[in-house]
Amino acid sequence: LYGLRVKNTTGMHLMGGPITIYDDNIYAGDATFEDLQPNEQRLVSYALDMGVQSERREDPQVQEIVAVKLAKGTLTATRKFRRTVNYTFAIKDGKDRKIMVEHAFINGWELIEPKQFDERTATLYRFIVPATPKEPAKLAVTEERTDVQLLRVIDLDTPTLVMYINTGRISPQVKDALQRVVTLQNALADLRRQRAQKEQEINTIANEQNRIRQNMNTLDRTSDLYKRYVTMLDQQETRIQQLRTEIADLQTKEDAQRKELENYVMGLNLE
Repeated sequence: LYGLRVKNTTGMHLMGGPITIYDDNIYAGDATFEDLQPNEQRLVSYALDMGVQSERREDPQVQEIVAVKLAKGTLTATRKFRRTVNYTFAIKDGKDRKIMVEHAFINGWELIEPKQFDERTATLYRFIVPATPKEPAKLAVTEERTDVQLLRVIDLDTPTLVMYINTGRISPQVKDALQRVVTLQNALADLRRQRAQKEQEINTIANEQNRIRQNMNTLDRTSDLYKRYVTMLDQQETRIQQLRTEIADLQTKEDAQRKELENYVMGLNLE
């Protein structure tokens, strides 16, 4: 857009409203502006600038973990997010321009590049970009924000812990502690897997016993098959009793392993 800056130098309140713009006594466009107090100024746009071709391209947002600390079972992860918006302007009519780029200002994001803005309002950064017909004018606006996330270590799964371990910005002590948590978690998961397998075996045997009992209801108690079924049921009951003993033992080990994991995690205090 073509634009200009209006400043009230009358010393009096200037009521806003519609205005018509002339450039060298030639009609240039129409605009409106708000009320202006003495010495107050406004930017006013009044026509499309067909001699400039513009492009706005936003790079994919990048994030990295910059710090991790452990304390009383809580993992505190500090992440830095970076985003860049690229503006490009090509002059098509052979006339130099002074282009003002308005870029949204969002609380929490820090301006990294350019180091300084030309103006700033409550909602906008403004940057002045000189543009000539010789080559496109470019402006890259980079911003960063920092986010702190609190996570219960005991709730983190192994892939998440490995992700933090492989982060290059954390101390060796924190990495070693997280690796120890992974080892304890894997041991606990293995005990759970063993217990689940034995519980599944009991369910399988129970289903088989139901089938055998249904078949026995149709057989003569003196038949060889009936006697064989009795033997099978006896063997299965023995196996079920053995499995229940093993499950109870695994449950005890699992409880002890879980307690060891919880105590280790709660005792961590590292940065």
